[in-house]
Amino acid sequence: LRRVDACVGISRDLVHELREGGIRPSRIDHIPNGVDLARFQPLAADQVAPLRQRMGLPVDRPIVLFVGVLDPRKNILWLAEQWVAHDAFGTGALLVAIGPQGRDDPQGLLHGKLAAIARAHPQCFVLHEFHADVAAYYQCADAVVLPSYKEGLPNVVLEAMAAGLPCVAACASGSRELV
Repeated sequence: LRRVDACVGISRDLVHELREGGIRPSRIDHIPNGVDLARFQPLAADQVAPLRQRMGLPVDRPIVLFVGVLDPRKNILWLAEQWVAHDAFGTGALLVAIGPQGRDDPQGLLHGKLAAIARAHPQCFVLHEFHADVAAYYQCADAVVLPSYKEGLPNVVLEAMAAGLPCVAACASGSRELV
């Protein structure tokens, strides 16, 4: 890295890490990720129920959303296990997880464990197959949760905030800065 002319840090924590790694501050630019505000925006209240129906989601319950790659560092297995063990923490909310299988799990073991939890506890947790355009999920949700213990600058938090959703995130680099 010391040989490059410039580095981009997408969070203040990454800028600090680059400096600690010996990169001169004059070679580091802090440029946060951006979000397409035309796609990620709140939906009018009267449009939420019909969208939920089309997506097969309950109309009469709060929905908490996890969006992210199904990877151990995202901590989704821990969240799903805790969510069902504590009956949605008394919220009555359905936890909806959506994301692609992680590249570090080519056999899909994590996906399989999550699917088993969803089959055993459909009243608390559902796992939807990944779709490239997740904007509608944000528009159906009441909150977003990101239990990831290692992040750069998570787009999911930016997208959720653009969609007008409250976010609950682990105290990880990037998430901490955004929330």
